[in-house]
Amino acid sequence: MKINYGSVWPPTIRILSSTLFLNCIYLVILCLQDFFMDRSSTLYSSSYLDIHFLKENLIHLDWKGYISVEQVKEGCELGLKEIYQTGSSLIINDNRKVKGSWTQAIRWLEEDFMPRLVELRPVKIAFLYSPFESARYSVNRLLEVNDQYSAQSFEDFEEAGKWLTGNENFSDIHSGTLFIKTLADYSRIELEEICYISSDKGKAVIHSLDKDYSTRMTLVGIKELLPSAMFCRIHKCHIVNVSKILKIKYHAGGAYHLYLKGFGKVYLPVGRTYAGELKMLLQTQD
Repeated sequence: MKINYGSVWPPTIRILSSTLFLNCIYLVILCLQDFFMDRSSTLYSSSYLDIHFLKENLIHLDWKGYISVEQVKEGCELGLKEIYQTGSSLIINDNRKVKGSWTQAIRWLEEDFMPRLVELRPVKIAFLYSPFESARYSVNRLLEVNDQYSAQSFEDFEEAGKWLTGNENFSDIHSGTLFIKTLADYSRIELEEICYISSDKGKAVIHSLDKDYSTRMTLVGIKELLPSAMFCRIHKCHIVNVSKILKIKYHAGGAYHLYLKGFGKVYLPVGRTYAGELKMLLQTQD
């Protein structure tokens, strides 16, 4: 037996051991990547942009407020980094919260950023319109000069997702956890643990049997991250996990009282405009 540098292991065994160790490390990395990236996750958050990674190889760029040219550039570079790291090729460029024009950034986007993006990998981009005309104009101007990637504009988040993924059940592709920025920190919440979500004084509260999580996100924003087959809007202030419903009692004027498992006599109001959708969803659960 050859002894080398104080080792009693033959060279062949030492090589095999090193290879096995590296393979184990590689498998651990893949498992960790799969654990974190196979879920809805917030990758970046600021006053003007949130970046979310969703399933189906999709990045959601959620722009907010009045955006300067420098913020467009900074946000796009951050988005490019996350697109590279996650391997994403499907992008929702969400302008619904944008309040002003970013037209002055279009030349940089056309001549500098977009060529680098498509050089990284072929991409497909869905643009969601803002309700503000100046911001809508910016989206239209960018689409007019585009000849580098597949793109389309939408008013609705789910329609954009369906076009991107080719999945008619896009609202149901989200995974079993919600990774969200709360008022205290970032929290990963199992969807099965969520009983209902309420809106209160400018914040949303996610309620489970054991704990509540407060966030600055709106109910609309949270609803977009939840599977529609599992969660339903029942009131302007409430979203409910349908699997947690114990019973529903008619109240008056087409409205109902909804009781949840584990909450005793406490009930949530079901608004008349939401009752029909809830009934249809419950019928699909039977």
